[in-house]
Amino acid sequence: MKIKYKLINAALFIFILTSFFIPSYSNGSEPKKEKGDTSYEEKIFTEINEDYSNAPKISDPFILINKAFFHFNDKFYYYLLKPAAKGYDYIMPDIFQKNIDNFFNNISAPIRLANCLLQGKFQKGAEEFRGFVINSSVGLFGFFNPVKIKKASEEDFGQTLAVYGVNNGFYLVLPFLGPTTARDTIGNAADYFLHPFSYLEDTEVRLGIRGFKKLNHTSLDPEKYKNLMKSAIDPYELMKDGYLQMRAEKIKK
Repeated sequence: MKIKYKLINAALFIFILTSFFIPSYSNGSEPKKEKGDTSYEEKIFTEINEDYSNAPKISDPFILINKAFFHFNDKFYYYLLKPAAKGYDYIMPDIFQKNIDNFFNNISAPIRLANCLLQGKFQKGAEEFRGFVINSSVGLFGFFNPVKIKKASEEDFGQTLAVYGVNNGFYLVLPFLGPTTARDTIGNAADYFLHPFSYLEDTEVRLGIRGFKKLNHTSLDPEKYKNLMKSAIDPYELMKDGYLQMRAEKIKK
């Protein structure tokens, strides 16, 4: 029994690690990328890769530490997250991967709904509420998507703070968590308390579920990060400027 328990803990540990690497630019359902198709994130990164001057500027006082964590996360992706996601993709049918991603997107609706209301986006908030109710019932807990919510405009508390005039502060790269800012770090902490899974009593189960969510989402396109970075002149600056511009675009919507 002790050996079995240790194996379970080891599996949960791997899931925890994968859950905190490379931020999820979109929590919504996303089909596998077809040849020639360019995602919203890749378009932004391509534009910035060609001209960094168009990206928002931010203080980077911890650049040496940030670069160390960036390289750590980069190696973690190639040596653990990507192989795990590709293995999972091999054994899990595509339709199940998409349905699971739909479920996790639906269960996070309270975060989007609350921040829509805080920002005064009442029409968007009504759409989120309608989608959550219908997808949770007719869509069988969100595994199916009768009502599709636009992913590019999802709201979070970091965006809410920006709407009320709080600036980015300084730039950070966290181990496993990836790029963020002082403002978004506070926003993520606030959003944590709006997510239903945050109130599960068992910490291991809570973190394991989050890890499984990340593993499943990454399996939809295991090459996404590689494709974003492959033509970068300076991968660290590309990731930083891409993240900042993506956040700026979301705040505008």
